[in-house]
Amino acid sequence: MKYLFVLLSIFFTQSFCAQYNPLSGSIFYKEFSKVHTEYIAKAYVAEQILTPTGTPQKFYVDAVTAATSGELTCLVYKADGKKGLLFGFWGKKVNENGLLINQYSFTHLEYERALKLLESLEKILADNFQYAVSDEPEQELIIRIEDFDFLIHLDHTPVLRVIWNGFDSEWRVSELKRTKKRLLKKLK
Repeated sequence: MKYLFVLLSIFFTQSFCAQYNPLSGSIFYKEFSKVHTEYIAKAYVAEQILTPTGTPQKFYVDAVTAATSGELTCLVYKADGKKGLLFGFWGKKVNENGLLINQYSFTHLEYERALKLLESLEKILADNFQYAVSDEPEQELIIRIEDFDFLIHLDHTPVLRVIWNGFDSEWRVSELKRTKKRLLKKLK
C-alpha cells in the first residue's frame, strides 16, 4: 500500500508541477507540429512575401512535409503570382539572458530556386551512394547550397542535417523526396 501511495504521489506531483503548455490541449502534444507551423507560416507569407494593400489578396500555404524530429517543416506557398517553398525551423536557443527558449524562423525560396536546390541534393546523394556503401571510415559530406549548409551522413540510409541561421535540423532522404514530389504536384 505504501508503494502505491508513493507512486501515485510522484505521478500527481509531477503532473501538477511540471511545465505544461495550456495551448496544447493534450499531454501528448508535440511541441513542434506541422499544423502549428502552417498557422504561423501564413502570417510570414502575408507579411514577408506579399505586400498588403487595401484590396483582398488570395494566397495558399500548405505544410507538405515535416521532419520526424519536428524541427524542420517544409511548406509550399502560392500568392499573387509568386510561388515557392518555405522552410520553417524550430529549435531551442539561448536568448540574451542566458535562458533556453523555443524559437522559430522561416526562410523561403522561389519555385525555380527551390526546385534547383532539391534536385542538387538528390544528385549529390546519387553521385555519392557508392561512397556510402564502401568501407571508408569517413562517410560525411558538407556542402553549401543557397544559404543552407547540408551535412550529409552517408550510410545505407543517408541523413541530411540542415544548418541555417543557428538552427540544426535533421532531414531524411524520404522527406526530401516527398518535399520535391509535393512541390511539383501542388505548384504546377
